[in-house]
Amino acid sequence: MHATSEAGMAKKYVHVPPGLERTDYVVFFLRYDTVIKFQDKIVEVRLDDEGDPVIPYVREAIYKPHTIKNMRSDHGRKEFLAIFCREEDAWKSDNP
Repeated sequence: MHATSEAGMAKKYVHVPPGLERTDYVVFFLRYDTVIKFQDKIVEVRLDDEGDPVIPYVREAIYKPHTIKNMRSDHGRKEFLAIFCREEDAWKSDNP
């Protein structure tokens, strides 16, 4: 999901219709038990029409986490992670 910086990261997630948009951050939502550190990288791979990875794997983008946030619910239980990555810092494949 893309997030803008106008409102900062003040717990605001916005779904936008397809088209042009200004994006500063990409937000990845991961399972609560995922172990991730700031030194890690998130690799986006090319998907086929069904949403399955193309084999052999083809890297589309590589992101570096800038903010790792534990998203909590009932009684403080960690439900999932929100990983904010700056779009401008990402490596993007030039292949169509």
